[in-house]
This record gives sequence, structure tokens and C-alpha cells, in this order.
Amino acid sequence: MNEQLILQQVVPELRPLYLSLLAYKSACSGDMSSSAYYLQSARDSPFINPYSLKIHGLTNPVCYEAMLKTLNAFSPMDHWRHALASILILTKEYINMDDKFISNVNETASKEIDSVLHTGIPTYYLYKAFIERSYDYEHKRYLQRYFKEVSPQITVFYQPLYDYANYVLSMAKGVVNLDLPILGAMTTFFTLDVMEILEETIKKLSEHVVFGFIQALDLYFASREMTKIADEVKNIDVFNIEQTEKVKEKAMKSLAEAEKALQKHGQYHLAEALNLQFNYLSGNRKKISEHVRKFTQWIPMQGYDVAYRDYAFYLLKAVDDPIERRAVCSSIKIYDNELKALCT
Repeated sequence: MNEQLILQQVVPELRPLYLSLLAYKSACSGDMSSSAYYLQSARDSPFINPYSLKIHGLTNPVCYEAMLKTLNAFSPMDHWRHALASILILTKEYINMDDKFISNVNETASKEIDSVLHTGIPTYYLYKAFIERSYDYEHKRYLQRYFKEVSPQITVFYQPLYDYANYVLSMAKGVVNLDLPILGAMTTFFTLDVMEILEETIKKLSEHVVFGFIQALDLYFASREMTKIADEVKNIDVFNIEQTEKVKEKAMKSLAEAEKALQKHGQYHLAEALNLQFNYLSGNRKKISEHVRKFTQWIPMQGYDVAYRDYAFYLLKAVDDPIERRAVCSSIKIYDNELKALCT
């Protein structure tokens, strides 16, 4: 399919991410003018961040070097040139991160973003948070400033906050030296400050469910991220037991709040899926057994029913009893590769 036609069909807020992919491919193939054009067209988007770029497969350091060279086509006075340079420099190091990356601020990236923070563009505060390694009140303020500025359009711009959370978790998982001095500050910052902002995000998204199904899906997906985060923290060695429990409590609080909002506005399938995730995190076996019985009667909606799929997924993660597992697997009406793997 023609790339311009694809661009017309991409969800508007994700168009900059697709443009960055085109810029990356162009830079990799040596087409610097096209790369510069795509990067200019993707300006000031929080979706262009180290975590998002890496998980979308943009992982060749040589291509990042080429993209950085394309910035010479931008005016030195263009603030996007400096903001983009900061994030490309950081991402180039992040894709093959080591303990030095985890511990130390990349000074080159930091200088680039510091030179344009005065513009007040929300994305730049988020970029500064990705670069910063202080994990203190000032660090938190960059996340808070981004959240405050995008709150009126939270359904559009919430995902980059979760990208930041997953970025921090990826560093916590990727560290080699478990005695690295910065780890205590990092895990405390995540447990108290990052999770607090994610909780506020769920509250804000809950206010938008009244506007319809798309907004309900935004709330559902953000809430499901809380489940994933709590699940992941449990398996990362650098988080202590108290921190792990605190993250789980905050995630469960958000799930309960989101479930209530979804129920109130008639989004019962989505609410039920979050109720299961709440009980999955709490380890309430009695409630989980009740969910098994409900699932065997559940008829999925036409098309791809995300609530149904996630319901099956978290049931299979929660259920140990062989009879209950067979009951779930034999009742599944929509399979994907993950569900197939859990049922084999």
C-alpha cells in the first residue's frame, strides 16, 4: 500500500509515530531528504519516545546516527531540532543500554532538551523526564507538567505516560549490577511518584467514559496497563516486597475506580474484565472460581472482543486447578497465539 495512503488512514495521534518509522527507514537506506521531511512532519509528538521507538523495532544504532545527521537540514533556531536530537541520542543508547545508561544522565541529550524547555511545549517536559536520572521532586515535576498540560486531551495523550513507566521498568529489569546505588531512588520514585501520576491518569480518563465506547476503551486499556505493571514489578528483583505491594495496591485501586466508571455508563463487558484483573492481582481464589463459571457462559461480541480475550487470558494466568483450566480452555471461542500457548 502507498505510504501516503497509509498516513491518511492512521489514527491522527499515532501519525507522528508512523512518520518516525518512515524517517528511520529512509535514514537507514541513505535517503536523508525524505528522512528530514518525515521528521519535520512528526514534530512535537510525545509518541516519539525511547520506549515506543524501541518496542516498535527501531533498534539499529546506525540508523539513529543517520537520522541525527538529517537534523542538519533543520534551522538551528528550530526548537524541534533540539528536542528531537535529545530523544534520538537517548534512544540510540537505550536500545543497547548498560548500567552506565541506567545510572547517568546523557549530558548531550540533556543540553539539547534544556535549550528548548522554555517553549512550554508539553512533549518536551516528558522528554526531560526520560533523560533525567535524579528521581527527585524536580524529576517528578516534569511528568506532572506534561500531565497537567495534556489533561484536557487525556484520551489522546495518556499512552506516553505509560511508555515512561515501562521505560523505567525496562531499566530496572535490565540492570546488571544489583548493588547499583541509583536503584533505590529509581524504585522509590516509580512506586510513589510514577504510580501516583498513573492513578491520576485513570481518574481523568474515568471522567470521559460518559462520552462513549471509544473513551471507555481508552480507560480500559490504561487500566489494563496498571494490571500489567503490577504483574511485572512482582517479578523484578530490584523492587522490595513493600514496594511490590504498594504498586499492586495502587493498581488495584485504579482498577476498582475504572470498573465503577465503566459499570455506571453501561460498559459491562469491559467492567467485568477489570473485575477479574482486580481479583487476579488480589489472589482471591473464591472470586476467581466464580469468574470461571461466568466465563463458560460468556458469548463474545462480534468482531474482536478485547474484554472477552483478556478475561480468558487472566483466568488462565490465575487458575491452577486442572479442571477449571480445562473448563476455561474448552469454552474459549476466540483464540490467539497467547491463549493457545496457555491452553497447551
